[in-house]
Formats: sequence, C-alpha cells, structure tokens
Amino acid sequence: MSVGSSPFRGRPDAAAKQLGTGYRPGPTIGVGRADVLPWAADRIRAAQVEHGGPLPRYGTPAWDALPTGSAARWAAVLLAAECWRTDRSLAVEDPHGCEDRRMADMRRRSPEPPAGMPRVEFKPGLADETLRELAPLLAQEGIDVDKLEVADLPTLQRALNRAVERRNLELFSPIGATREIAVLHLRRVVEAILTDDTRLAGELLDQVQPESPDNTVATVGSCIGIVLGLLDDWLGVPSGGPGFGTHIPLPAGHWNGERAATDMLALARKGKAFRSLDKLLVRQGGPQVLAGSALALAAAVTRHPQRGDTHTRNLLESLIR
Repeated sequence: MSVGSSPFRGRPDAAAKQLGTGYRPGPTIGVGRADVLPWAADRIRAAQVEHGGPLPRYGTPAWDALPTGSAARWAAVLLAAECWRTDRSLAVEDPHGCEDRRMADMRRRSPEPPAGMPRVEFKPGLADETLRELAPLLAQEGIDVDKLEVADLPTLQRALNRAVERRNLELFSPIGATREIAVLHLRRVVEAILTDDTRLAGELLDQVQPESPDNTVATVGSCIGIVLGLLDDWLGVPSGGPGFGTHIPLPAGHWNGERAATDMLALARKGKAFRSLDKLLVRQGGPQVLAGSALALAAAVTRHPQRGDTHTRNLLESLIR
C-alpha cells in the first residue's frame, strides 16, 4: 500500500478505532481494580440500572426511604459489605460504589486481596486525545497525527510503541521543580508511615494527582518513578546493597499496596524495579503501585546503612532526593 493511499489519512479517530485492542498506549495511572466479587458486582449493577442511578448509601435517610424488599435497598447493603470486605470507602460515583483510589488509612484490617483483572472503561474521545498528546513524539517518527500518512498498521503500531515508551519515560523521570515537588511529598508520606501516622499517609497519597498542568502538586508518575529509581540505586547491586542485607521486611501489619511493595523490593534487588514499571502497573494497578512505592521506600529507609541515630526527618532529607 502506498503512503498516499493510507486508510488513516487525516483521520486520527479512525486510526485509533482500526488499531482496536492492538493499540496499547501503556498502563493508565489511576485505573482501579475490580476485586469486588463478580456475583456481587452483577447484582449491584442490575440494581443501579433499575434504580436509575447510584445507590443511596446504606444507613442514610435516602436508603431508609427505599421500599422494603426493593433491589436497590438490598444492593446498597451488599455494596456496603463489599466495601468493608475490600477495605474501601463508599463512593457513589464509582460503578461498584466502592472508591478504588481513595484510602482513609494506609493500614488494613486484613491482608490485601490479590489484584483482580483491570477494569476496562470506555471514554469517548480518549483515543484521539491520546494521539494528540503523543503528537510531538510521533512527529519525531515522521508521523503527522493530522494526516497519519503511514504505509500500514504495523508501521503505525511500532511508531506508537516507541512514542509511548518515551512519553512514559518523561512522566516517570521528573526533573527540576517537578521532581522537587514529588520528593518533598514523598518525604512527608514516608515520615508519616515511619511514625505510624498511617491515616495521614493515606491522606497525603490521596493528594497525589495523575497530572499537574501548573506544576503545583506531586504527580503519580513522578512519585512512582522516583521511588523505583531510588530502590534500584540502593538495592540493585550483587551484594544486595551496602548494609541492606538480603531481605527487607515491610513494616509490621497489613497495608494497602503491600503486594506491590513486595514485588518492587524483589525487583530492586536485581536492579530491575524501574524497567519493570509497565508490568507492575498492569499486575497491581496504579493506586496499589503508588501506595506500594511509598511503603517499599519506607521499608528500605529503615534498613538503610545511613540510618543510625539520625533523626527521621534529617535522614529522609539526605536519602530521598
């Protein structure tokens, strides 16, 4: 097929549709985990449809006003039970009614459940938005997103893969003011974990945003990238790091992000935490990786050879940079 006869010419939306499931713009930070039990999720969704919208929270006046025996009334009870089981807070805007990203406390009452399958959400216009975001990087590949004159689909996919890889590197390798903002925030989170103020740690993690156009708040990509880089630097040597030993335990108890933290520490001992970023995000999910990165960093700090009798805040300022 000649370049002039490209089926994608002038149609970035058509290109995205043609790419279909083959187009993978990398993991999306913030996509939650669907670990609500499938049979419960089905009943909750059905009740939401019948009710015509989000279910009233269990125990509220709106819930009490529902007809006795109605599907919505009992689904709200089921929803509350699922939120309790998964240690999530109720949130009516979530499809299941349990908020995935917010965590009132980093500690859990029970072990963190295995991550479920990623929840796939359809967002109209997302494919075109993604192409526009990648436009400068695609231009370096000789591709104009307004024309998309490419010979065939594999050529476009390879160019997209390279552009996405470079974009992810930008997002997870912050410099300048962006890095400084994330570093300061990470110090606060780790200090809260180490002083057992786990509710504050959870609140601080909730303040981290997917993006910060005005560069005023820490971003998810910056925080995760900084932590994985530090862990690789500290642990990624044949001896397991100077003075770290062969095993770094997590702080006692159960935590949000504990599974991701365990994976990160194991990968960092091989010097592969940062390069395994995509796999971590796909396997664990963005919120769990963010929480896990803070938890793993706190665990590593407690075993760092520079710790000694140094005051916690001074230690964090010297190590997390």
